[in-house]
Amino acid sequence: MTEYRRRIINSLSFRIIMPVTAIILAGGIILYLFVLRSISDFADSYVRDSLLGKAQSIYNICDRSLIELLKVNAAGDAKSVRIKQALTLGLIEDFMRESGLKGSITENNRRILLAGDFNPLLSDMVEKTLEEDMVSFIEHEGRRYIAYHEDFEPWGWHIALVMDMESYSK
Repeated sequence: MTEYRRRIINSLSFRIIMPVTAIILAGGIILYLFVLRSISDFADSYVRDSLLGKAQSIYNICDRSLIELLKVNAAGDAKSVRIKQALTLGLIEDFMRESGLKGSITENNRRILLAGDFNPLLSDMVEKTLEEDMVSFIEHEGRRYIAYHEDFEPWGWHIALVMDMESYSK
């Protein structure tokens, strides 16, 4: 058996095939790691920019509503403000549904909007762990999410936005 093994190892074809196979395998692994890392970084950057753009749109919806109140000098009227806030929440909910976002808005520690099949525990985690205007990748119940938290200070709203990374993994 050892003579047979020695004959195979000393054969010319084995001496050519093994190094070539080892080089191809090592090159493939290195290429795979570099390409995978580059693609992963690009995808993460794209998803982050996408979420930031959507968050900016939500902030703009809030800002436009506040400006409309200020234009008609109704910012001091509590009833007008509440009506405008309710209309704004409707606009935000529609935007979130169209954009595939999940999220919540809280005011005075009371949730006033819960959009998508969004777990309230995830909302609390985003609001408590992320600093304002911070995008982060988080895991919850075995799923990976990208999350963003921002405040709309004039109305005391805490906005937590989450996108499921599974939708981008395809």
